[in-house]
Amino acid sequence: MSPSTRAVALITDSSAQLSPQLAERFATSHGPVASVPVVVTVDGADHAEGVDLDADDFYALLDAGAGGVTTAQPSPAAFVEAFETAHANGADEVLAVLVGAELSGTLDAARLAVRHAPLHVRLVDTGTASFGISCCVWIASLVLARGGTVDAAAIAAERMAADVQSVFVLNGVELARRSGRFDAEALAGAESDGLPVLRSAPGVLEVIDTVETAEQAVTAMVEAITVNAGANESEPIVVASGRAAAGSWPLTDALEAQLASHPSVKELVHYRVGPSIAAHTGPGTAGAFWFPARLLDEAAAPSA
Repeated sequence: MSPSTRAVALITDSSAQLSPQLAERFATSHGPVASVPVVVTVDGADHAEGVDLDADDFYALLDAGAGGVTTAQPSPAAFVEAFETAHANGADEVLAVLVGAELSGTLDAARLAVRHAPLHVRLVDTGTASFGISCCVWIASLVLARGGTVDAAAIAAERMAADVQSVFVLNGVELARRSGRFDAEALAGAESDGLPVLRSAPGVLEVIDTVETAEQAVTAMVEAITVNAGANESEPIVVASGRAAAGSWPLTDALEAQLASHPSVKELVHYRVGPSIAAHTGPGTAGAFWFPARLLDEAAAPSA
């Protein structure tokens, strides 16, 4: 297959929790990855995630006593604006890698916007949320960087979506239940006086342990990540750890320290748990996503 010479804009939604640094790292020849903002409503006031409300702002509002927090998908108009901006900046095509359709109406909004887009747009339903989406963006960017087509990049993103997993602790099961983003049966297993540790994979959400201390939570999460690394326990993995509100940082620091020194972890990246995710998991959440490192190697390899 000959390399594509078309300029491709890579777009996601802000629930991917993609940092500006990683948006630059995953840039295509067209430029950095663009994020269409999720709407976060705090006590009746609407905010655009990453535009007028970042993680620090959000946690500060919670600390100040803000109560009612909801989220809504970006509007079709927001996607039309993103597509028009990409076109105006010289893009020939857009690849939009988005939160799973079963978790949000974002993909429906993007589909409506495609009808009014001034260029070809390929949409990817990742079936996942949070930094799992960014993992799909990551692999798509590698395919595009080595000259792959939009369709090839979309297929790679879908493959990543089938392999990426996460593990996390919830400090506040009731908030997760009210959000409607978590399976009720899975959350029923988290009903205890301890700290539930949950694992998420395609088609799976389960409580894998209930612990009493942060140290035990870290041990349970590291074990889940490394035992479920990939085809075998020794397979190298890439891990992304999420940092929520300041109160959870000691737990996150301990998790990152163990992961950074673990022999199976090839690379450790970091992201911030922003408003659109913390609204459903709570400010005290901590955890990580991971996937087999070979997926990135295969994506970056020149096609035959």
